[in-house]
Amino acid sequence: MSLPYRWRPSGARDTHDPQPGMLWAFEHEVYRIIEVNPTPETDWTDAERAFVHGLKPEFQRRHAPRHIVVRPISITSQDVRARDHDRHFRFGGHMSLYVYSDEHYPVCAECHEPLPCRTQMAERVAEAAIERMSRYETAGVCPSCGEAVTTRQRSQTWPDNAMIPQGPPVTFHLRGRCHWSAVEYEKRWVQVDPERRRTILSCKGHVINHNDGTYQCSELTGCPGPQARHPSYTVCRCPDCHARGRFGCTPSPNARNQALDAS
Repeated sequence: MSLPYRWRPSGARDTHDPQPGMLWAFEHEVYRIIEVNPTPETDWTDAERAFVHGLKPEFQRRHAPRHIVVRPISITSQDVRARDHDRHFRFGGHMSLYVYSDEHYPVCAECHEPLPCRTQMAERVAEAAIERMSRYETAGVCPSCGEAVTTRQRSQTWPDNAMIPQGPPVTFHLRGRCHWSAVEYEKRWVQVDPERRRTILSCKGHVINHNDGTYQCSELTGCPGPQARHPSYTVCRCPDCHARGRFGCTPSPNARNQALDAS
C-alpha cells in the first residue's frame, strides 16, 4: 500500500528516516512503527532510483525506499492477535512522516483523536469556505487582495458570479498574485458553461514572439490574445526580427496574432 495524502497533526515533527518504535500520526490515528525493511533495489521504480542516486553517498541509505509495518498504538504486543491489526506501507525515499517524540501527544477530549481531529478539520474547512465566498459578495472589490478596484488599475470583470448564484459581478486586479487568482477564477467561471464561455486570461497554446509587433500561438485563432497566460514562450528565428535588435519572448499587450492576420 502506498502512502496517501498527508495530514499535519499538532505537536508532530517530520522525519525522512522512520525507525522501529516511533509513533506515527496518520489519518487521525497514531501507529507504532514495528518494522522498517529496505526495499531491494531491483524493486525500485525509475523515479526512486534516479532520486537516490542523485544524492550524495552519505545520504543515499537514509533516503532509500523501504517497507514499513505499523500497528495501532492501542494494540500491545501482548495481544495474541496483534499482527492482525498491522498495516504495511511502501515508503519512498523522497517522502517524510509526521512522528511524535513520545506518548505525550495532544488529543481531543471529545473524540480522543490526535489534534486537530476530524471535527476541527471540518469546522476549519467550513470557515474557510465561508470566508472565501464572502470575498465575492461586494462588486468592485478584488476577491484576491480585498481592495477596491479603481478605473486606473488594470482589471478584468466577469458579469456572472460563479461563486454566488445571482451574486454581483466579479472584478479582479490584473497584477501580481491577483492576476493568478483571476486566472483560476476564470477557469471555474468557464466550467459553469463551457459551451458558451471561453477564457480571456489563459490559453493552453505555446507562443513564439516576433520583433515586428506580432506573435504566433499554437492555438491559432483560438488564442484569446497576447495578454493571456500561456504555458511557454520563446523568440522566433526570423533574421529580420533579430536585425531590429534584442527582444524578449513575451509579446506586448498590443501585439497582433499572426493567425488572425492570415484569416
